[in-house]
Amino acid sequence: MTHAAATTTSAPRLPRLIDRGPCPLCAAPGPFPVAVAFRHIPVVRCTRCAMLHSARIMDATDTAAYYRETFGSEFHRQGQRVNAAVNAQVVTRLFRLAGLTGPQRILDVGCGYGYLLPRLRAMGHTVRGVEPSVGESAWARERLGQSVRTGILDLSSPECDPAPNGPGRFDAAVTFEVIEHIPTPGPFVQALAAAVRPGGLLIIGTDNFASPVVDQFGPGFPKWIPHTHVCHFCPATLRRCIQSVPGLSPVGLLTYTPPENALRALLRGGFPPPPAAHAFDLASHMAAEMQRGYPLFALRQAVTALWAGLTLSSSDRGSMMFLAARREA
Repeated sequence: MTHAAATTTSAPRLPRLIDRGPCPLCAAPGPFPVAVAFRHIPVVRCTRCAMLHSARIMDATDTAAYYRETFGSEFHRQGQRVNAAVNAQVVTRLFRLAGLTGPQRILDVGCGYGYLLPRLRAMGHTVRGVEPSVGESAWARERLGQSVRTGILDLSSPECDPAPNGPGRFDAAVTFEVIEHIPTPGPFVQALAAAVRPGGLLIIGTDNFASPVVDQFGPGFPKWIPHTHVCHFCPATLRRCIQSVPGLSPVGLLTYTPPENALRALLRGGFPPPPAAHAFDLASHMAAEMQRGYPLFALRQAVTALWAGLTLSSSDRGSMMFLAARREA
């Protein structure tokens, strides 16, 4: 099945944007100073906890429709194929760090097209996925033969069933490049924890907006996508988000900078970053975001996993970070 968004040519309707209100992490009431002055959707910094977040977001109806019906493209699909090889390494390393050995029952939340699931299964794990995009989840089931439920994860989800032998007793829940899309990350992490047995592990991967590469790119960093990436974490705020959920405690952090970002940073040299007002335009971005290809796919597929294997470290300086947390109770 090919996602309908990948073949749509008409210009998308711009979403309704609403003011964000309180800080999504600590609930401080604001107002907050602008950190990156994008047009339409400025990014602000909480004065209490330093959380970076988009000041305006799509309303709940548009958000649900966007991820269910629109989200998905060849750019996303091929990018997920590349990232799956990295994420499999991350899972292995963080499991080892946390003392999880042998086959595990793993839930992949926001599994997209499902490319991580067969890699984990090949390692001996039992895997399931949950994904809100109709097109992406169908691809995972129909093309890859994976066990994937179309929907979201919240405390009412079947994966959070607390019965001792119920589906909510996963050994680990993993979620890669998802939490930045969630308007209220605390309840999302709470649902992740509810899906995991006591003693089990959560692994959350997202961009590190305190990394040197982000500083060098400024508003031109390619992962500033403020209409969909509505929470912009650094190691400190991601740990705070984890610790806001009772019974969760961080156990380890890995970071690395993807090779394309490292190369772009090298080529940029001392050039100044673009002004924020020119770096992101909502209308032009939404017109192109589901039509893009994935440049140099074969090369990036060959290089990225090897690069990650050589550069993943416990430093907090990489532009991608992966935090593991244990559910104590």
